[in-house]
Amino acid sequence: MDSIETYKLIYDSTPQCVKIISADGLLLKINKAGLQLVGASNFEQVNKASISDIICKEDFDKYWEAHTKALSGEQVEVEYRINTLNKELRVMRCIMLPGKKFEGVGLGVLSFANDISGELIAKNETLFSTTLLNRVKQAVIVTDLTGKILYINAFTKELYGYEEEELIGSSYGMLTVADPILHKRGWELMNKLVNGESWAGEYLMQNKSGRVFPIHTNSAPLIENGVQTGIINISFDITNSKKAELERENLIDELTQRNKDLKQFGYIASHNMRAPVTNLLGLFSLIDKDKITDIETKEIVEGLERSTNNLNLVLKDLIQILNIKDRSNLDKEYLLFQEHFNEATQNLAALIISSKAKINIDFSKVDGVFYKKDYLVNLFFNLISNSIKFKQPDKDPIIYITSIREDQKTKLIYKDNGLGFDMNMVKERIFGMHQRFHKHPESKGLGLYLIKSQLHAMGGEISLQSAPLEGSTFTITF
Repeated sequence: MDSIETYKLIYDSTPQCVKIISADGLLLKINKAGLQLVGASNFEQVNKASISDIICKEDFDKYWEAHTKALSGEQVEVEYRINTLNKELRVMRCIMLPGKKFEGVGLGVLSFANDISGELIAKNETLFSTTLLNRVKQAVIVTDLTGKILYINAFTKELYGYEEEELIGSSYGMLTVADPILHKRGWELMNKLVNGESWAGEYLMQNKSGRVFPIHTNSAPLIENGVQTGIINISFDITNSKKAELERENLIDELTQRNKDLKQFGYIASHNMRAPVTNLLGLFSLIDKDKITDIETKEIVEGLERSTNNLNLVLKDLIQILNIKDRSNLDKEYLLFQEHFNEATQNLAALIISSKAKINIDFSKVDGVFYKKDYLVNLFFNLISNSIKFKQPDKDPIIYITSIREDQKTKLIYKDNGLGFDMNMVKERIFGMHQRFHKHPESKGLGLYLIKSQLHAMGGEISLQSAPLEGSTFTITF
């Protein structure tokens, strides 16, 4: 085989893109690898095409500068991007030489180019991964299956205090575990990780300077091409979170103790005061006020009796509230709505008759609920009595009570045609203790508060939709 045939064989067989470019930038010759690279099936598709049609316009000036240097006799290396006939973008690394006679073609530039698109993608991915790992505030350590450290990120040095050259190639055991329990389980955990299991936990570590601190670590097998080649460990300092957790626990303990103290004070105050108040009421019942001839004295006695009665009512309310807050006796049982509605309305019979109130009930969709008996009677009693007390002056009270099942929960929809509320004014205060929004001599501002407190104690809730002179709609969710 002569030298020309040898050159032609190499020219056609090389995986590099080999091309000859004329001095004015026309493609004169390109080998098979080059045709495949630019997306051409034959030379006629690119014969004498301008190189400016192939090179990306952003890179053309750089390419043409290298082309000019090669024409002047220099060997030049340059990287640029091309647009293939298939509309693909590829990155080329090219060596350009001054051309001589080659297969009968005259002077120009001889170009040997390699497609480095994949290489750059891999390089950029590696750069991205490395940059990302070095920016996270977590220590990332990769070991082989024997525990030898192969890689650490930048934060590892900050967390443990060791330089990269101290750790790379050393055993992971060089990092001091200050937790005696985990220290004993070290080999057991290592065996699990080597066998493909993952592990996560919190334990104490000691850095190079001797500081002991808590960390959270996630360890998992490192898989490459379907085979486990190592272990990746990601750790971060949890000192601040542990401190916050301890402060939160201390605060909870303190608040719990204060709540117990306040509850105890409430019980002592209310129960200790009941006896003297009851005695006073008993004494007032024995006084024959008709025998008091002095008008001023009689007014004083009557005033004292009223104040004592009011104090007695306050103590009763306080005891009732304390009983709600004490969650030691909140056993639920299945209660029928109709039965407990009847009990409440029997207690309100005189008020219902005198007010000409009409109450429409429909418990057909849900006949009952798991709740506390006293609380359900109280719910009906307070809502109905409020509707009657706060009715519109020129209208008889009309009340609708319906049970439904919605969002997997039992609900009561309670609606009346009473005075209603300005929701912009009352807002959340509507369910507050001793909140009064309408003038009524018997209003204590306690009924809705008791209903909400009892519902919350049992895991339920209550909401209100209302407007002045348009009545109110309560939604009770059990």
